[in-house]
Amino acid sequence: MKIMTCNIRFSSMGHDTGPRFWQNRKECCFTAIERRDPDVICLQECHTDQLADFKVRFPGHDCIHGNSAASEQFPENAIFYRSFIQAFRQLSLPLGFLSGVIFLHEKNSVTKTAGLILILGGLLIVSFFK
Repeated sequence: MKIMTCNIRFSSMGHDTGPRFWQNRKECCFTAIERRDPDVICLQECHTDQLADFKVRFPGHDCIHGNSAASEQFPENAIFYRSFIQAFRQLSLPLGFLSGVIFLHEKNSVTKTAGLILILGGLLIVSFFK
């Protein structure tokens, strides 16, 4: 798994001019990230307009972010992660259960089987309604 962190510098919502202006530097930023092809992209100093640009440019990534404690209007920090990472995390529980039963010869029980059925059922529901 490749993880990349980037301080993309606030966009200043149009107050910067020249090379500092977000519209003039975003392609360079995107290209640098795309060359490295990370699974997780951690952004610092990210304004709302920049967050929107990243969502468009990296559609195969999901995003979580928090707002600035000072202003509550800008995301500031955002984490983009490939959608398959979430799917793998959800599959890890049933795969772990099956591995324990098959490879480690753990005893199966009604409780374990019921739990596995619930987890798999939940994964199916999530996959159909996402």
